[in-house]
Formats: sequence, structure tokens, C-alpha cells
Amino acid sequence: MDRDDYTSGAKSLHWLIAFLIFVLFPLGWLMGDFSGAQKAQAYNLHKSLGIIVLTLMALRIVWRGLYPAPALPSRMPPLERKGAMLGHLALYALLFALPLTGWAMISTSSRPSLLFGYMDIPLIPWLSDLSTDTKKSYHEIFEGAHGLLANVLLFFIAAHLAAALRHAILLKDGVFSRMLPRFGRSGEALIARR
Repeated sequence: MDRDDYTSGAKSLHWLIAFLIFVLFPLGWLMGDFSGAQKAQAYNLHKSLGIIVLTLMALRIVWRGLYPAPALPSRMPPLERKGAMLGHLALYALLFALPLTGWAMISTSSRPSLLFGYMDIPLIPWLSDLSTDTKKSYHEIFEGAHGLLANVLLFFIAAHLAAALRHAILLKDGVFSRMLPRFGRSGEALIARR
């Protein structure tokens, strides 16, 4: 691995979370169009994947604490460095807040929520213990927040993709490639040493 690359663990978490997000958004948009058992399955899949994203984000924070991100290129302007830092911070915050509001919706709902159809998704105790009327009021708040945060996350994902493509296509400064998998790198290194 190059010194300027993210670790393979960070790359794996990044791409797995990205994949899940790109599944969750279309599923979130379409699941209301289903009916009967298919609708319940679609909602439970969406909830289950959201819980997985929350778990992976917690793991990603731990990983980042153990293996800090590589430094940005020294030639990058200070304002751009600040924007990159704030953009990543916003993405991390949103990738926690969105599944947390979803979990809060699960905890204030009267409908059962099953993790991949096999076991109950644990509820947030202080929310699930509220009275029925209070839970309904909170549920509406969390539902509105969940929708709003989803739209904000879409904006930041678009900005993140635009910045990544700018680094890859226009600047060609290696920032984009630091998060790409390095298949066969060890084999290339052995060949280069011979």
C-alpha cells in the first residue's frame, strides 16, 4: 500500500457503505409503491440495511481513530483543505443522523420491524416506552427529519462525487486514487523488485 493511500479496511468500509447507500435510496423511494407482504418486506429490508449502515459507520469511526486518513497534498489551497474537511465531517454526521432518525422511527412505530426478517430490531428504550399519543407525535417529527436528512445527504454525496471526479479528471493529483482498491499491488511490487 502506498503511504498516501487509505488503509484497505478504510477502503472496504467506504465502498461497502457507499454501496448500501446506493441501494437504500432507490428502495426508500420505491418501497411505498409495493403492497401487502412485499411492502412489509421492502420496509424491513430498508430498516435492516439502515441499521447495518449505522453499525458500519460506528466501525468506521473506530477504524479512523486507529488509522488516521492520509494527509491531503501540500499544494492543495487552505480553503480547499477546509472544504474537504468540512465536507467529510458533514458526510459522517449525516451517515449517523439518517440511520439514527430511522431507528427512532422504528422505536416510535406500532409496526414490528425485523432485522432481515429474522429477529426484532432492538428499540431505543426511552422512545419505545412513551405513551401511544406521544410516540405518534415523535414519529412524525423523526419521519420529517429522516426525509430532510436524506435530501441533504444526497446533496453532499453529489458534492463529494463532483470533488472526487475533479481530482481524478482535472487535477490528476492522486487524491481520488487513494480510496480505490489496489488489486494485485503486491504482485506488481514483487515483479518490480526483480
